[in-house]
Amino acid sequence: MTLLEILPSLRGATTPRLDPAVWPATTHCRHGRITVGGISLDEIADRFGSPTYVIDEWSLRAARTLRGGPRDAEVLRSTSSLLSTTAARLVARHGLSLVVHSAHESAVARRAGVDPARLVLVADSADCVSAGPVGRIVVEATMSLEAIAVVATTLDVVGVRCDAWPVPDDIYEQVLTAVAVMCDAQREHQVQMAELHVGIATRGVPPGADLGIALENAIDDACIRNRIGRPHISVDFGESMTARAAVTVSRVHSVGRGIDGRPAVVLAGSAEMLPRPVRGELAAAAVVNRHPLGMTDTFSIIGVNGATEFSEVALPQNIRPGDVLALVSRDGSDLLASSNAVAVNGGDVRRMHR
Repeated sequence: MTLLEILPSLRGATTPRLDPAVWPATTHCRHGRITVGGISLDEIADRFGSPTYVIDEWSLRAARTLRGGPRDAEVLRSTSSLLSTTAARLVARHGLSLVVHSAHESAVARRAGVDPARLVLVADSADCVSAGPVGRIVVEATMSLEAIAVVATTLDVVGVRCDAWPVPDDIYEQVLTAVAVMCDAQREHQVQMAELHVGIATRGVPPGADLGIALENAIDDACIRNRIGRPHISVDFGESMTARAAVTVSRVHSVGRGIDGRPAVVLAGSAEMLPRPVRGELAAAAVVNRHPLGMTDTFSIIGVNGATEFSEVALPQNIRPGDVLALVSRDGSDLLASSNAVAVNGGDVRRMHR
């Protein structure tokens, strides 16, 4: 029996093991083992090897909704999620749309296997005609009406995009400006646009219902002021589609000290897997095969090729060879360039081809 079982009141005073702002929504702790999508992460390491990239399909689908906002709002994702063809296939599988801002981003998305019809190009000049085939094109609300008219003669523009800070007042102001631009472009240059795209930079923090409510109120007021019908609404939070929807699992090969004398964990896996630069920022790390007891310390995480992947990572002092670590990045990217990738959903797991 643990101290928390003897004194349950202490449980609320302890630091949460799993931060919901970082981990996938289906993450749970069952008998000390961490599960995602109904599957124990250490079981995934057993079945598919180390390291393995795990994508939670439920969290991926949930990212398409906006709490408290317009029910018909489409949530767009950033092309920063296109770190592998695995993510590209899931874009197609779940009908997600991605925002691209240049010909380069458009080419990267298509090369990764994304259907061009699922791409939304934000155009700031007629030069964007070189971006190749895309599904929709919107223009920046900051462009002059004359510039919009020029772009519209070359490209099939369907809407206007505005960018706002994640506060109600700025969302309100930017939406009113964007809708006014739509109306002025139609009145002065006969450019008809029926979509409003709103970019809200939440910087990795899950958007709250207050932002959705603010957006809904701003759209209603803008339509009433300009006496127009409600446009199709799309929202872009500037996030990767895999943010809070993926983890990387790897087994611990050994525990010791690095060349600086500090505690270090060496990960298991093929040396050929790990020499590439680490992508993404480490947001959390946890032992997933058991509930570790005792104090924590700061460790370096080292690949089997000897390269330090991460420094100053809080891990339990009693971590040992054979344990399985889960690493979570802020954008949900694969932190260890894993050769294996799986998708989990409701207790089912399937291998994804990379």
